[in-house]
Amino acid sequence: MKTLYFEGAGSVPRGMVENCRIRTAFKNDNGESIYLEMSGFEVTKNSVNSVKKFTIAGIVDHCHYIFNDDDCNKHGIISMRHKTFEYSKDEILSIVNSLGCSFNEVVILPDLAGYRVFKDREGHNFGDEFQFNAELTSRAEEIRAHFYALEKSEGKQYPNLSLWVDQDNKEMLHLLRHFNGYNKHWSITNSENWQESIVETVLGKCAC
Repeated sequence: MKTLYFEGAGSVPRGMVENCRIRTAFKNDNGESIYLEMSGFEVTKNSVNSVKKFTIAGIVDHCHYIFNDDDCNKHGIISMRHKTFEYSKDEILSIVNSLGCSFNEVVILPDLAGYRVFKDREGHNFGDEFQFNAELTSRAEEIRAHFYALEKSEGKQYPNLSLWVDQDNKEMLHLLRHFNGYNKHWSITNSENWQESIVETVLGKCAC
């Protein structure tokens, strides 16, 4: 099974696709590196006629070859420019494979799976190279739920925290909590004994 993973970069699902905005980078069968970003939206009576044949319309927002200069305008793939389609897993897979690939499936990952198409400094992380760990992802979501419930219990009507996976160490989580006038950051090892691993550390940004 040859799988291409996408980062879910939006905030809500669209139809049967888990996220309304998805993006990835990958190599096709010829070894060419490609960046692809798509989004989906519901078709209504006010939608333009060109998408009314769809239930959930998808559009290719960005599609270009990746070179060292990373000039998306210079290396854009013309056939994909503003391409519209039915926003479904099957159609997304079809579009990917039309770029010279032979993937068997596409998977849209949740935020805490740790896949980010853009590296922290420069360059891309490739969705066809990413190693998805369902156990780590599930536990990270439980950890986020724990701190969300904690902030609710402290009286916050709208809990305000950030939890994300370290780009270099997929077993390390970063927790950022916002208080009145200051922030605090902790490092957490994503393990069965994660509560024993919490250490307040310097983040080097966000004033903490």
